[in-house]
Amino acid sequence: MLTAFRLRGGTNDHHFGIACEDADDIVIRDVAIDGFHHGISASRSTVRIVGCEISEAFNVALLVTQDSSVEVENVVAGADSAIGMLVTECLRPTEVRGSEIRGTLLVGIRAANANLRIRDTRIEGNPVGVDVVSGHVDLGSADDLGRNVFRDNEVIDVLAARRVTVEARGAYWGPDGRPAPDRVSPTVAVVPWLTRDPAAARAVSPRARLATQWARVKKREAGKITLGQDR
Repeated sequence: MLTAFRLRGGTNDHHFGIACEDADDIVIRDVAIDGFHHGISASRSTVRIVGCEISEAFNVALLVTQDSSVEVENVVAGADSAIGMLVTECLRPTEVRGSEIRGTLLVGIRAANANLRIRDTRIEGNPVGVDVVSGHVDLGSADDLGRNVFRDNEVIDVLAARRVTVEARGAYWGPDGRPAPDRVSPTVAVVPWLTRDPAAARAVSPRARLATQWARVKKREAGKITLGQDR
């Protein structure tokens, strides 16, 4: 388990905050990361990320790739990052719940050839909320409503590629109820929707309680995990 510390990058040489590669049963809890190209990445790994805050990622705050399986819970990610979360080439399940993906520069969550389930999560203040390029993305089904919140995404809340169907049932789209046609792609199912904000996501632990580690190359033996990779 990696727990209760802070990693700060801030230069173009700081590539990964925490990189998990070929690692299983990794838990990352109550960690704050800012100023890396990628805040936390998982490649061919099984990872649980809880109570973390990832911001100011030059590329992606949370990167899940190469058939990893990741659980994200009570995480705040994306502020001043290009992309909040990217899940790509992962047919194994990735789940996000009780989290906030907000304040990105381009996209909140992007899925490409992914198997992604999102529940009780706020996706707000991004140009594009969720971008589904390909794969299966479950934002809420008829028998398991998503209870996600989409607010203040500048361009569109849910963008789906042609011939890609996305269920986003049981979400809150704002006080007007059903989202306007230009807020979701035509292949996004939104019925039923919520009429009140469920306010499900919880804040992470205060940064002030986390010990700060300035980024250098640091390694721990738990599969292949690299902290503060700067080359």
